[in-house]
Amino acid sequence: MLALACGVFVLPASVMAQDTPNYAIGVYLPQSHHLDNARRRAFADRLAGAFTKAVAGAATFSGKAFARRQDLGSFLKAGKIDLLVADGVYQASSGRGKVLAHALANGGTGGPAATLYAPSKVSLLNLKGKTIAMAQVVGGMTRFYVNMALSGEVTAKGFFGDIRTAKDTHSALGAVKSNAAAAAFAPADHPAATGLVPLVRGGAVPMAVLVDVKSVLPVELRSALVKALQSGAGRGGGISGWRAGRGKALSGALSALGAARVDRALPILAPADVLKVRPPAIRMKATGDIPKPTVGRASIYPTLPE
Repeated sequence: MLALACGVFVLPASVMAQDTPNYAIGVYLPQSHHLDNARRRAFADRLAGAFTKAVAGAATFSGKAFARRQDLGSFLKAGKIDLLVADGVYQASSGRGKVLAHALANGGTGGPAATLYAPSKVSLLNLKGKTIAMAQVVGGMTRFYVNMALSGEVTAKGFFGDIRTAKDTHSALGAVKSNAAAAAFAPADHPAATGLVPLVRGGAVPMAVLVDVKSVLPVELRSALVKALQSGAGRGGGISGWRAGRGKALSGALSALGAARVDRALPILAPADVLKVRPPAIRMKATGDIPKPTVGRASIYPTLPE
C-alpha cells in the first residue's frame, strides 16, 4: 500500500517493479476566470507537474487543455484521457467516471451563483425578445441557466429572442459589451463581467471537478491527487481550493439540466398591461364549534372577552 511518511510518498516494491504509468489529464474549463485557452494550458501543465510530484515516482502526468467540447469528446471516445478536470456542468451532463473532488470558488463557496448580466439601466423586462449569450459548455446550457437563475419565471424561447452561444464565458460577456447581445448568463463575479450589472442570481454553478474517467486509478493514487489539490495545486482561474467528493453544486447542476421547471401559472415578470395575474381564491377554514354572538338591543356583543 502506498503511504505518506514525513511528507514523502513511499512506494511498495510491487509498484516499483512495474513500468511507471503516465496518465493524461484533460482540462476543460470554459467558464473559469482564465482569460483564454493559453492560460488554461498553463493551468493544465502546472496541475500535471503538481500531481507527478505528489506521487513521487508512482506515476507521471501530462496535461492538455481543450477549448472546444467536440475536441474533448473525441479524445475521451478514443480513450486518450485518464483524468479530467472539467466544468461541473459538463460532468453533470456526461456522468462519466468517478468524481474525486470538486473546486471551491473564490470565497470558499461550492460554486458561484448562476447570474444574468446586462448593462446598467437595463431591467429583466427590457430583455423580452432580445439576444442572450452564454458559454456553450454542453448542449443544454440554455436550460441549465434558465432553470438555475430564473426558475419558475420564464422559458427561454417564450421570453428571450435569439440565444447566442460562445466558446467560453469571456466571449459571452464580451458579446454584451460589444452590443452583439443584450445580456449574458455567467457565473457570478466573473472578471469579464466588470462594468455589467447582475440582474438575477440563482443556484450555484460548479466551477470544476476532478474525475477518474475510467474509474481504474488505484485508491492510493486517488487519495494523493486529492491531497495535492487541497494543498494548493489546481488553484487559479477563480478556483480558491478543493474538497473531496462530488459537492452539492454538481447535484444541483444535474437537476437543472433536466426538464424546464417553469411554473404553469402566469409569470410574475409579465407587465400588468399584457397579462392579468389572478390571485387564487381565499377560502377560510375553521375547526370546532363557533359560538353564536349575543344580540342586544343596539349592538352585537362578542362571545369572547377582549
